[in-house]
This record gives sequence, structure tokens and C-alpha cells, in this order.
Amino acid sequence: MAIGAELCDAKSGIGLNRYYYVLGSDVKGARQSGPAKVTVKESGPLVASLLVESAAPGCKQFSREIRVIDGLDRVDIVNTFDKTAVRAKEGVHLGFAFNVPGCTTRMDIPWAVIRAEIDQLPGACKNWFTVGRWIDVSNADYGVTCATLDAPLVELGAITGNLIGSQFDPNGWIHKTGSSPTFYSWVMNNHWHTNYLAEQSGLKTFRYALQPHKQYDPIAAQRFGIECSQPLVVCRPTAPRPSRLRY
Repeated sequence: MAIGAELCDAKSGIGLNRYYYVLGSDVKGARQSGPAKVTVKESGPLVASLLVESAAPGCKQFSREIRVIDGLDRVDIVNTFDKTAVRAKEGVHLGFAFNVPGCTTRMDIPWAVIRAEIDQLPGACKNWFTVGRWIDVSNADYGVTCATLDAPLVELGAITGNLIGSQFDPNGWIHKTGSSPTFYSWVMNNHWHTNYLAEQSGLKTFRYALQPHKQYDPIAAQRFGIECSQPLVVCRPTAPRPSRLRY
């Protein structure tokens, strides 16, 4: 869809789908992925994609496939990495910075759509949010809907989920927030002091779909989120066809 605007905020230094690895709670020391090798993965008339491979802290291997499909007004992103086993407190975040000035950020939750701060009860968590199928950043003229298929936690404006050792310190929690054209998908961490696995390792995949649009349409956003998370699956029937219909 032609909207006459550059959606990526290139001046932010974040870009779209940038990898951040935070060891401990030092967000200022967040490390990014290294220099990238870009190759063509798919070059067909239906699907075209680029494969971006780079070293990344906390991973043995890290790749990003950027894919477009003929006839669909969206960009698919598939992040795949082989996570190393780390028992120190760590977190992995993927940053998305959009060029949508004066935006309103909306998030899909069960049976509703919320705006940060405006639609929250007093005392609700603002360091991170849980979305159902999508998050949308829009102003009065245009915007973009991001379907997050594998990671429901997002942070608005900055990496704000690192509260290691501060869970019971009220000064560690954000008291006021609002819309932002930048958000981070918080894909994994081992911060919790409970009976979860102490480390996260092995092959992981986190997928996203970006759809630009003109004015925000809640029905279109819901349809987009559903079609991305519940795609049609084509399969060949295995049972023999009946010889005749019975009524």
C-alpha cells in the first residue's frame, strides 16, 4: 500500500528488528548483533526474501529472513537463532523504531484494544505489556500494524523490563508512560526467581509481520492479526472419496 511516507526511523539508530542482548540489568550495556552477511534466499515470482546472517551475543548462530509475498501488502520477518545456555540473568529484545510522529500506540488484548496509560487502571504495570496478536502505531494519516506471532511481551519507548532485584522496589517501576513510535519485543529472559528452567538454549524462532496502512482501522488490524496467527493450511486428503453422496 502506497502511503507516501518512510516508515522506518533511520535516525533513531534502532531501525526495525534490531537485536539487543542485555546481561544483568545494565540496559546501557546492551549488545547488538555484529556485521551482517546478506544473501538472496528466495527469488521466485511468488516469494522473494533476503537472508541476513550475523554473529550475536548469547547465540551460536543468528539469522533474519526478510520476506515479501506477491499480492500481500506486508513484510514478513523470521528470526532464527541457536541460543547458548546462560545461567546468569539475561534478556533478548528486538527493537522496532517507526517514523510515525504524533502516534497513538494500540495493543491487542483479549476482547479489547488498549492504549498505554489511557486505558489502564491506576497502578497497572507499565514496564512491559502483553499483547494478543498485534501492536499498532498510527497517527491521523498513516501507520503500521505489527503482528507478533511468537513473543507476546512488548516494551514501549525503551528497554524497561530489566527489574532484576528490583521487583519489590517501587522506584524500579514506571509510574507513567504513553504512546511511542518505538517498541521492543521482549522475546526471552530468565529473570524470574521461581521454579522455571534457569537457562534458555537451543533453536528459537520469532516471527513478525508488518503491514503499513493509512488511517487506523480496528477491524482491519484484527483481521490482519488473525490471518497471520491462524493461516489457512492446504493439505491433501488421505481418505478415499465416497462413491456417492448419502443423505
